Amino acid sequence: MTEFFRFVLLGLGAAGVYMLAGQGVTVIYRGSGVLNFALGAQALVSAAVFVELWGEWHWPLAPAFILSVLASTVVGGLVHLLVMYPLRNSAPLVRIIAPLGLLAICQQGVVLALGGELRKVPPFLPQGTVKVFEAQAFKDRLIICAVAIAATIVVAVLLKRLRLGLATQAVGENRLAATALGHSPELIAGVNWALGSTFAGVAGVFIVPISGFSVSRLSLIVVPALAASLIGRFRSLSLTALGALVIGVGQSLLSRYVKTPGWSDALPFLIIVLVMTVGGHAIPRRDEVQARLPRVARTRPRWWAVVLLIGVGVQLVALIPTAVLQELHGGDAKQDVVATAEKAHGLQVVLMILGVA
Repeated sequence: MTEFFRFVLLGLGAAGVYMLAGQGVTVIYRGSGVLNFALGAQALVSAAVFVELWGEWHWPLAPAFILSVLASTVVGGLVHLLVMYPLRNSAPLVRIIAPLGLLAICQQGVVLALGGELRKVPPFLPQGTVKVFEAQAFKDRLIICAVAIAATIVVAVLLKRLRLGLATQAVGENRLAATALGHSPELIAGVNWALGSTFAGVAGVFIVPISGFSVSRLSLIVVPALAASLIGRFRSLSLTALGALVIGVGQSLLSRYVKTPGWSDALPFLIIVLVMTVGGHAIPRRDEVQARLPRVARTRPRWWAVVLLIGVGVQLVALIPTAVLQELHGGDAKQDVVATAEKAHGLQVVLMILGVA
């Protein structure tokens, strides 16, 4: 049991990073209706800036951290202003492909600037372990998870109380009505893009000292983030946080108890498929609650009438004249008629028993 709990605690670090990235996906989708596949690229940009400032140039932690996160925020604002705003009236498929193109551009740009090899970064969080319920947990993992949970709570409360959160909800439910009330959908989308990109930047900075700076790993952080956000239906920050905890802890446990390699990496994909299958559709609309059709009352069928009609039909089939079947199938139809009648009567008996029961 101690071993199990130790790996649960070990997964909290990844869960915290997924939580921050998932909140970024949720916030951007709530504000603009865009599924930001380029979130991994924004985390990559933030991590690249932090690697240079903290790892190479040895800047103090506070300015290196702030400038790195600010770089992701600026990138998010520019993406909305220069790419997504001109595409605001385009087809949904175009608005999905555009972030994918940005992801590829950022990946290759970072590779050209810093190279594609794995780079280690000095840790900036407290190291060592602390005893939690008879198990040893890494301090930095616990801090990352605690910061992610605290950020989720603060942003959730602010979005419910501030005018920005109410305006975001109004635009998501009815864009035309929100515009008539004086809210600018594009301004709201831009602010949410900047806020979601800030989440991505923090996630990129936190993950670098743990797993190192890798272009491919940082770009793929969007996969567990999408899975966590999908659990929250791209609306609920609390459910997104819960989904991130499930994914992070689940990956840690799979890496310990499943010997076959690849299952821990496949867990976010499996969750995406499962949620899409159970939910009935892939991506919910921002106005899903208002767009649902009214519930139609269900009528209970009268089973005795159904059984009676089926029994009558079977009886009619059993009484078809032999001469008619002989004309249809030839002279050897007598045996077929007898067999058909026997089966029909047997089925009729079964139906009668079910009807009585």
